[in-house]
Amino acid sequence: MPVGSQIWKEGFPWFVVPSAVSGNQISWFVTDGGIGDADGAANGSITDPAGAATAIVLPVPVLGLGAWLLLVLSVGGVGLRFRKSA
Repeated sequence: MPVGSQIWKEGFPWFVVPSAVSGNQISWFVTDGGIGDADGAANGSITDPAGAATAIVLPVPVLGLGAWLLLVLSVGGVGLRFRKSA
């Protein structure tokens, strides 16, 4: 499991369950009838839909100063052209 992996439980909304990552294993605890037991009843059976997830943060591309100036001049030029023809 990658560093930063978490267990997410199905719900409204989905929520993170406290867990421990060790190598390629991830561990968490669920109590019968408690938080994380999907049927919500202490009936000797735990239904535990869950999934491991790791957040991936990607950089957001930004325009440089030259690109911004070109964009502003282009939009301004189009605006002036339409203004003159109206």
